[in-house]
Amino acid sequence: MTHISRALLALIVLAAGCAQVPPRQEIPLPPAKPAPEAARYLETTFDTLPGWGQGPLAPSLRAFLTGCGRPPSLLILACELAAMVPPGDDAAAKQFFESTFTPYLVISVDGGDSGLVTGYYEPIIDGAKSRDADHRYPIFGVPEDLIVVDLATVNPDVRGMRLRGRLEGRRLIPYYSRAEIDSRGVGFQAPVIAWTADPVELFFLQIQGSGQVRLPDGVRLRIAFADQNGHPFRSMGRYLVERGEMSLDQASMQGIKAWAAANPHKLQDALNANPSYVFFREPLSEERLERLMAAHDTGDAIRGPVRADFFWGSGPDAGALAGRMRQQGRMWLLWPRGEPLPRID
Repeated sequence: MTHISRALLALIVLAAGCAQVPPRQEIPLPPAKPAPEAARYLETTFDTLPGWGQGPLAPSLRAFLTGCGRPPSLLILACELAAMVPPGDDAAAKQFFESTFTPYLVISVDGGDSGLVTGYYEPIIDGAKSRDADHRYPIFGVPEDLIVVDLATVNPDVRGMRLRGRLEGRRLIPYYSRAEIDSRGVGFQAPVIAWTADPVELFFLQIQGSGQVRLPDGVRLRIAFADQNGHPFRSMGRYLVERGEMSLDQASMQGIKAWAAANPHKLQDALNANPSYVFFREPLSEERLERLMAAHDTGDAIRGPVRADFFWGSGPDAGALAGRMRQQGRMWLLWPRGEPLPRID
């Protein structure tokens, strides 16, 4: 997943419960994205929002402000007003939200006023800058032979679509799959950011899209999504359920890690079931990512009017919460007063 952009869309209130290589072919065009699910907005009042005013709002204001570096025009005034609120003042933060925004219940025309809320987090995995007997699995940066073609430069109707592949002679062919990359090991031609001891932790680091690598001296490298090999994401949990390795209710992150520990001889086949592979970069900033109540990110897997992926923070405790979070929830959009409501797609 491609987590935490700085583009602020709106403030959202969630009410959900917690916790052998194939023959080469010409690279195919990506499938067209499905038509966006229609949404409508029902204007309401702040006193109807579940839990409004019962918890601290200063952290929500901090999350809002992280998106104010280059805000869209409709949020310029809101960002200016937010910057004037005294830090840590919950009453002032509450007054800011109530005077600046109008709340709307988000309703899917097809699915009603509830939808799926999942969770993600920033994992912390042990690693080393040099390969040794324990740290044998590379965390790759972007390979030089990965070619990304933005189709919008050819046809504006496919804005947001990109082809990823590599050159073989004069042909652009699909880039290496996970199985092909892993089979090459250290022979794969890509920069190595660090090395880790656990291929399962590396796999989930790729799923989350960002994280930290804890080095033996205690120093931490913060790494983030840089690019991807162009293959579609396939769920390992679904793969294991379909093969009778576990039941659907066991297919959480924790359940998959337990299965992997008990079935090391089956692990590589399960990993290869997901041909998608993520490449990382080291972020230049040490600024922490706040626990989000603001909509700071979009992703192909998180789509629909009533759909969210909640950021729980960093480390194993956050991972335990994010791995179990899969509940129905309702959402209210806080939108600047007097501004036309957005389309959801």
